[in-house]
Amino acid sequence: MKKRIIQFIVMTFIVLVNLLSGTSVAQETTVLDSAKVNEIKAIETTELNTEIQKTARFLTETESWLSQFHHLVLLEKQLNEISATSEVFEKSAASFEIDGLGGRSLNGIRNKWKRLESRTTKVQQELGESQQEIEKRIGILEGEKLKWERTNLHLKEIQAPTKIIELGDDALVQIRAGLVALHDTMNHAYELVDLCAKNQLNIQNKIEDLNEREGQMLDQLFMRSHVPFFSQKFTSDDSTKTDRWSDFVQYTVKESKEFFGQKQMEITLHMLFALVFFILFILGAHYIKQDEFLDVNGVSHLFSIIKSPFAGSLLVTVFLGFFIYGTLPAFISEIFLLLMLLPFLMLLPKVIASKYKYFVLVFMLAFAMDQLQQMVFTQIMAQRVIILLQSLFLILCLSILLYQNRKLFLNEGKTGIYESLFISGVMVVIVLEIISLYANIIGALSLSNFLNRGVIKSAIISCLVYAIYLIIKGLYSLFVHSKASYFLRSVQNHRQTMYKTGVMLIRLSLLFLIARAVLGQFSLYAIVANIIEEIVNLSVKVGSMEIGMSQVGGFILILAATIYLASTIRFLLEEEILSRFNLELGVPMAIAMMSKYLVLLIGFMLAVSAAGIDLEKFGFIAGALGVGIGFGLQNVVGNFVAGLVLMFERPIRVGDIILMQNLEGTVTDIGIRATKIKSYDGAEVIIPNGDFISQQITNWTLSDKKRRLEQIIEVDSSNDPRKVMDILKSCVVQNENVLIDPSPMVIFQGIRENRHQYRLLFWVTENVLSTRTQVSVSISEKLQEAGMELALPKTEVLIKGAHS
Repeated sequence: MKKRIIQFIVMTFIVLVNLLSGTSVAQETTVLDSAKVNEIKAIETTELNTEIQKTARFLTETESWLSQFHHLVLLEKQLNEISATSEVFEKSAASFEIDGLGGRSLNGIRNKWKRLESRTTKVQQELGESQQEIEKRIGILEGEKLKWERTNLHLKEIQAPTKIIELGDDALVQIRAGLVALHDTMNHAYELVDLCAKNQLNIQNKIEDLNEREGQMLDQLFMRSHVPFFSQKFTSDDSTKTDRWSDFVQYTVKESKEFFGQKQMEITLHMLFALVFFILFILGAHYIKQDEFLDVNGVSHLFSIIKSPFAGSLLVTVFLGFFIYGTLPAFISEIFLLLMLLPFLMLLPKVIASKYKYFVLVFMLAFAMDQLQQMVFTQIMAQRVIILLQSLFLILCLSILLYQNRKLFLNEGKTGIYESLFISGVMVVIVLEIISLYANIIGALSLSNFLNRGVIKSAIISCLVYAIYLIIKGLYSLFVHSKASYFLRSVQNHRQTMYKTGVMLIRLSLLFLIARAVLGQFSLYAIVANIIEEIVNLSVKVGSMEIGMSQVGGFILILAATIYLASTIRFLLEEEILSRFNLELGVPMAIAMMSKYLVLLIGFMLAVSAAGIDLEKFGFIAGALGVGIGFGLQNVVGNFVAGLVLMFERPIRVGDIILMQNLEGTVTDIGIRATKIKSYDGAEVIIPNGDFISQQITNWTLSDKKRRLEQIIEVDSSNDPRKVMDILKSCVVQNENVLIDPSPMVIFQGIRENRHQYRLLFWVTENVLSTRTQVSVSISEKLQEAGMELALPKTEVLIKGAHS
């Protein structure tokens, strides 16, 4: 109450200030900055015609703008509609019978007021934009007015011709007329601002009323508001009431017309989505061959849904409606759920595993009973009987199903995480329904109704969101593993990683939606939000400095978001964008790496700023830390600088084949501190960047990818050298991995110990080891076919003491 009084005083003060300022708008807006006033000079006589034309053009444009400026009229119409709607809400039965409503009805009424608040805020923003435009034009005309006043005074002082002085007077008259029109428009805008402020205050008071009533309702949950169940008696009114049903239908139709009447654009967009999804599902059923995706995870459920295009498209389209229309009235939200249940029931055997199927059917039957209880039975005893039957039905059916399917869930002692979560969820439902049953029997009807309705709607929402998850996951999996994704190089090169990451994000997003829906059904969302807000507003004083949780949280969130964004930008630049250009090897990696660290630097500065640290003081602290880093982390800083040198000078690049001491392999990654080399043994060796600057490196592919290989062959001296050289050359030329240019070369190096030695030189670009092996095998086979043998070293054995 105290908060509302303060709020009322503040809003009243704002309204009074606006009303008082509205009568003196002209005086306030005519005050120009003193520096600008001094800059305004009288117009030179030679420039009079030009300035007169310039002023006339601006006045004509302003007059045209004002004549076509229906914006304020439209805003006034919207504000009047908001005021009228607010009065209807106040006079409606929904507003006067708050004490008898449940939490969900309270949410529905509060959502109506919040939608009205969002409309008022939008009008307020548009009014602000209109005022800025009017003030801008007034400022320009005030400057023109002062300029022409000084010009006229100057013309009279120099005794200019009468016609020229009359031209200046006419310009002033037109300027003053334009200012009067603009000031009148500004005064009208201020009146609308006052009306908007009053509406905003009224709406906020209503929302606060509803919040207080909800708090009172939650406080009364554990009170016995009714007699015990078996002491409750039926009265003559404990039946369905035609007049109540008629009132409900009339109220529903009226509010539906009002809601959808304000959502014409959203309705058009929703219908367009429905048509697009229906066409996509039909085309998918006809043109996508299921046999091509038998081994793809997540696609089997999608094909089952595609075969029912009406049900699948309806399920997805109605689900999108929750996001397209924003905050929905309670009964429209219920209708959307019922519309989703119809296709879900049709798709249930296809998308839900058999061990879950009957659980879902139980929840759907309980939901139908709940809807019947809300719409038909209005008296207390009838409601209590329905709630009692719901609780007994859920407890018995879920317990029996858990017992019957225990072997399927346990899976021979190996229960997965999702099975464990499902079993735990069902057991929680059973416990809550037992509490609801007990509360109903002893007379705590509010608690019984609260738990029963929250459990049923939470279960239904979870089932529907799970079905949507299967559809979205299937569509994403189909895209990633189909030919449609071939134009994305990032998907081609990292298909499994992209699939797993995407599915994880989809899963987290839908889990968040389920958590929010469940908290909302139990009226815990606002409580959790308030707790989080209080935690965020906590602060700790360390010496003279106060550290707030909001600052720490902002620092962590911005830093985490920056790291993820920087990695994503590097990945997209290196894999998707720069790879499409004809750049030198290593350039895409260098650009992507520098972009990543630039984003990290900017994000770190933003995080520091969000933490409330003055950047000037931070620079001093960073300088002081730099001294300590220079002594304690010399190697790290040295490797960092070496990484920058490697990045810009590029003596080695990703994909190069290098030889460093006894290590030979391919460069797979050049980081800011170390470089990864994959050896021919398959090991990934991490080498500090400083070693590449200080040690000798052989880069086989620096200028190009050509690499020369050498083979030494020794053949018996009895063979013709020319024939041997022809055979060796043919073995090389016939290999597809050997380059023709530079051409292979065979060198006869002479006779050594009754053996002819040949040196075979040839060039390759890749597959070094396999090519060397293929050439060696081919040489051995061709020499054997020609009857030539490779020379083997001759060994003479001398046996001492043997007889001659």
